[in-house]
Amino acid sequence: MGLASMIASAPGIRAMKFGYSNARAKAMKSALLDRSVLEQMIAAGSMRELLGILEATPYKQDLGEPSLRYTGADLVEFALGRHFARHVRKVLRFTPPDSVGTILSVVRKWDAYNAKTILLGKHLGYKDEEIVPLLVPAGSMKPEELKRMREQRDVESLVAFISRSPGYRQALIPLLGPYRETKNVQPLLDAIELQFYRTLSKTISGAQFDEPVILDLVKANIDARNVMNVLRGKRDGISDEAMMRFFIEGGNIKRRGFKILVACHSIEEAVAKAKGRYNLDAALEAYKADGSLVHFETEFERKIAEKGLKALRTCILSPGAIVAYLYLKETEISNLRKIVRAKEFGVPQDKLRETIVFMAG
Repeated sequence: MGLASMIASAPGIRAMKFGYSNARAKAMKSALLDRSVLEQMIAAGSMRELLGILEATPYKQDLGEPSLRYTGADLVEFALGRHFARHVRKVLRFTPPDSVGTILSVVRKWDAYNAKTILLGKHLGYKDEEIVPLLVPAGSMKPEELKRMREQRDVESLVAFISRSPGYRQALIPLLGPYRETKNVQPLLDAIELQFYRTLSKTISGAQFDEPVILDLVKANIDARNVMNVLRGKRDGISDEAMMRFFIEGGNIKRRGFKILVACHSIEEAVAKAKGRYNLDAALEAYKADGSLVHFETEFERKIAEKGLKALRTCILSPGAIVAYLYLKETEISNLRKIVRAKEFGVPQDKLRETIVFMAG
């Protein structure tokens, strides 16, 4: 380590460097919607009433201009994406320069999300104006890059466009042949997400000021993806060999542990095997009642939110508080999307409430 690096990593210097940025992150956390507001939204009797509640929150400034082009659920979806993107840009402005790479590594998740959304839209024949409200421009891609993706004429040309990015060519091009034959787009969507998560922990591990708390959040996200891939595979009757291709390196669950989960004969057995790291008993009981895997996804979201809240309270000398805030803000956006779509499709309040992650502390 050079002298400059040694000086920069000294506790006093790091305290000055991260004191301001972490204080800003913690202040932004105080503006997250509390349970009472979420309960009002869950109880809203119409989309109009829901919009009225949102107008009294920090989301108000993101609803105005888009209301000239969109209405109902599309308006809220568009506003949520812009709101989150605005917060990411704000966070990046007060992040110490040598930690910006760490933050960008995390928010590139939204590049993958947008690529999947556009790809699915092309597959389903959606028009551009139907795709735009669903995008979240919070990743590293600039608006013009997203526009160029949307302008690709079909799935094949879009895959070719995405495959110009490092790592994606090897992941996506071999899947085009099977797509032409079957028109099953899911393997392409899965490959985009897997590529992001397979590089995430490696990127974070190389960060100069990486702390265990950041890797803990990243690993928990990877574990959630791995366990959910197994549970979906068991539900859908996917072969063990096929499921092994979905394993994501970098989590707490290593390949051997993943293989043990894959070898289980049922969802119940897989949940029991995962209990050493993740207690999903409550989600399992709910699953037995209605057969929905959403209960497991919600439980993982809840566990990750708890880790984020703890990190915000304890991180001082690293970008951990900033990363934790972004995960909590993402949870809030996820909650609002669930509420909006539930109102659109008439999901009962009690069923909706089961999927919401209420953040306390």
